Amino acid sequence: MPIKSPSLKHKIAQKLMLDLRFYSSATTQKLEPVTELPNEIASLISDTGLGGVILFSENLDNAQQIIKLTHDLQKAAQQSEFSSPMLISVDQEGGRVTRLPVSASTPFTGNMSIGATYKKFGVHYAIATGQAIANDLTLLGINVNNAPCIDINNNPDNPVINIRSFSEDPVTVAKLGAAQVKAMQKEGILCAIKHFPGHGNTQVDSHTGLPRVDSSREDIISNELHPFTYTIEHAEPAMLMTAHIQYPALDSSKVMTKTGNAITPPATMSYEIMHNLLREQMQFKGVSITDALDMAGISDYFDMTQAVINTFKADVDIALMPIKIRIPADLKKLPALITAVEQAVNAHELNREQLNISYERIQKLKQQYDLEQTVNVSLNQKTFRFNSRQNSDHKRLEQALAYNSVTLYKGKIDKALIGLLTQKVHIVMPDTAKATILTKAIQNEVPFQISVQVSSLLDVKTSILTKRTKACELLIIGHIAPKQSAVEFGGIDDLERVKALDKLNANTFKRLLDTLHKAKACNKKVIFISLRAPYEIKEVMDLADVILATYAYNIKSEGGNIHALPYEALAKVITGEHQAIGDLPVSI
Repeated sequence: MPIKSPSLKHKIAQKLMLDLRFYSSATTQKLEPVTELPNEIASLISDTGLGGVILFSENLDNAQQIIKLTHDLQKAAQQSEFSSPMLISVDQEGGRVTRLPVSASTPFTGNMSIGATYKKFGVHYAIATGQAIANDLTLLGINVNNAPCIDINNNPDNPVINIRSFSEDPVTVAKLGAAQVKAMQKEGILCAIKHFPGHGNTQVDSHTGLPRVDSSREDIISNELHPFTYTIEHAEPAMLMTAHIQYPALDSSKVMTKTGNAITPPATMSYEIMHNLLREQMQFKGVSITDALDMAGISDYFDMTQAVINTFKADVDIALMPIKIRIPADLKKLPALITAVEQAVNAHELNREQLNISYERIQKLKQQYDLEQTVNVSLNQKTFRFNSRQNSDHKRLEQALAYNSVTLYKGKIDKALIGLLTQKVHIVMPDTAKATILTKAIQNEVPFQISVQVSSLLDVKTSILTKRTKACELLIIGHIAPKQSAVEFGGIDDLERVKALDKLNANTFKRLLDTLHKAKACNKKVIFISLRAPYEIKEVMDLADVILATYAYNIKSEGGNIHALPYEALAKVITGEHQAIGDLPVSI
């Protein structure tokens, strides 16, 4: 039973959420993904009354393992003196940001593909995907989804949002976002809408720097804020995630960095934005949570203790990932952080009453969604429930969304073009795997053997690309833009991986344009495919006969099975088996 009067330390612990991505019980051993809860971390949860954790793909191998991990996390929380059920969260947006394995959940093709269906299908796919994602999460023991992303992508150069947004149109984003929130929360999943007050109009990824939006207050209210205002009013989201972005038109005050410089506070640390605007003006009643505090938009400017204190000063309820626990020596970081925040309260740097109100909001939310009941269900019963689920409808839904979101921007797929598949075809993709998968998908749709040469923009020599292009009758060529963000892999721990990919892919767009120009010079028929954000279309408009957009290029391999619906959808369209009926959700 919970204690009647939780201590200040307990209240602070409830306002913290950590990741368990990697850990080694011995400092001399290699860090390993946490797929089973280590005893020392279980004890840390019990001893401190930690409020929540966020799980990443490294933590999530298969359904049975995930259920056991979430079950053990809740048992550890139950053993604390406070005994409050734990918030267990994940980034399961769909599309490029999914953490669960395909065997345990349906990944779908993401928000911008849903946006591409809006004109013909309204909010149907937002609701249906929301229900499906929530069903899987609930059965796995996860109770918070850091989704949907309701940023409007009104900057074509945005490096981190792009296809994670439904659209550039605030009204479309608002309606689709609110519909998906209501669908997920109806199934018992707490939604954390993000990234408030909006990450769409930025050219900097907050994983790598501190973005700034210099729009006027009026523009921000009618654009960035509109989906949040609408969703709060119509869907009552349980949670809301902040953005590490400066908004001087919303708050022109200053905050001191760790180097002694005064800067405009990121929204995460702005009382004007997080309390006066969000809570007083917009009447948000739910729980607010920061984006990961280890991102460069925060960690480059503030040490972690001060970052947490500044966050709580701004009236944000939960600090996400303020410290890393990777080895046994790190275990003491959590009690030390809690003590530092406690000292800030006792020194009147933090408002005790504000902290108490924040704590009560968190407890009220847990009670509202009856998180306690999940703790009392046996592990066997949880596993049985998951294994008994019927997910064939989810697979059909995923297929329908992939097919109906493909957009024909230019030209037409007519008999003459389809007839060229009987001739020599050159398929060029960002890498060989994608080209091979598309080739197989097309072959599966036609009753004859196609003659295809497969090339990669990444590593095939220019001379070979040129030779194969001149020899073909039909060039099918795809590209991915903009470059990937660390969020697609997990977070700040993946920056080096992203930098390596950037270096590897540095010349792919130049090689794409070179190949297209040579194809045009030789009068070859060309199908261009935008596999991600479709803004690159304007660069190839005059170089292709047919232009398609998919907003997705996911390939997932599990147990020898390849999951590649975007390519199956493309093959259906290219062979005339399915019409491309999607509508472009952004302006070119």
